[in-house]
Amino acid sequence: MRVNFIGNTCNNHYGLCKFLRKAGVDAHLFYDRRGDIQTFPEAEDAFLADQPTEWIHPYEATDVGPHPWHHIPPAFMERLRNCDLLQAESEGLIWAWQSGKPYIWSYCGADLNFFPYHAYWSRHWNEANPEHLLTPLAYRRAIVGASAFRRECWYQPLRHGYGLLSTLLPPERFANIPGKLIDTELFTPGTPRPLAAMLADFGLSHHPEGLILFHPSRIMFTPKSYVNKANDRLYRALARLRQTGRSFTLILISLGPGNIDEPEARRLLDELGIADRVVWLPRKLKRHELREWYQAADLTADEFIGGSIGSISVETMACGTPLLSRLATEDPDPTHWSPALVYKELPPVINVSSEQEILDALIRFSDDRPALAALGTAGRRWTEENYSGQAVA
Repeated sequence: MRVNFIGNTCNNHYGLCKFLRKAGVDAHLFYDRRGDIQTFPEAEDAFLADQPTEWIHPYEATDVGPHPWHHIPPAFMERLRNCDLLQAESEGLIWAWQSGKPYIWSYCGADLNFFPYHAYWSRHWNEANPEHLLTPLAYRRAIVGASAFRRECWYQPLRHGYGLLSTLLPPERFANIPGKLIDTELFTPGTPRPLAAMLADFGLSHHPEGLILFHPSRIMFTPKSYVNKANDRLYRALARLRQTGRSFTLILISLGPGNIDEPEARRLLDELGIADRVVWLPRKLKRHELREWYQAADLTADEFIGGSIGSISVETMACGTPLLSRLATEDPDPTHWSPALVYKELPPVINVSSEQEILDALIRFSDDRPALAALGTAGRRWTEENYSGQAVA
């Protein structure tokens, strides 16, 4: 059996392909070379840059044409059709529908709340083309045509949020299992190099001390950001932690324009008097590089409002490093995502949202390293049970 995967957000489909191929399934990946480097397979497995493989198919603008939903070049469509089953995300969902093959919709956040409603939803297409106005209609039609829908459990919020369209999305077509797979052999507990040596690779001479916090999430906390990750709550809590006499080192990643609120973050850290305890890595890390930073940290901080489980959350737990983040554990609301609707056992996250909750957790785990280690062990076990190849594919 051959399965073609279209799209590769956070290397999710690449991970699925790797595991399925080990299991004897002829899985192939099609991914957009115009996207973020984190969607490139070689960002996860460095050897692929020198040893391309026949089941990975990058595509460029010349392959797919000037429009996301029609006039797709026949040669490219024939490559997609060369399979028994398709699994698609983003604009690939429209192509899967047009292929005439059975297909699974493996959706991510924007696939739910943006693509079906907005005409100009991809920076890769010519926004001056009035035919874009029909793109949301084509996307909705492609949703309805899917044989199955796959990703964590956005089932109930999806149905409630789509109005009349939801009547065409019967529950039996939802596969309520994770849509991402973490390579638990890549992301695994281990002993990293000394942190000072890791920093030296970037030309940094910072002397780390105290609780080591790695915060690789995008920096978005002001009204100009389209998502609020509340990074500033962590900064303010750390300033108060320092006032208690406890030490720490906060590791952030400078993404330039990719960090919408990075200038504001730098100013705030300086105003709070903790800029000297902050290390800025000067570039985005590839996924195979992230492992060592997860392993070197005492804690990884993600975000403090959203409440879901993303790639950073799962990767850090797979490395045996405890996660500091908000987890939406309120009573399940069918119009909102909740892990209570997804997992038999909730992930062992240090569940915090407010500045005070973050501070209380930082004080506790600064003083109780055995409890921190126990959380790391529990996170690794939970990840293997929910996101390993055996659990997902």
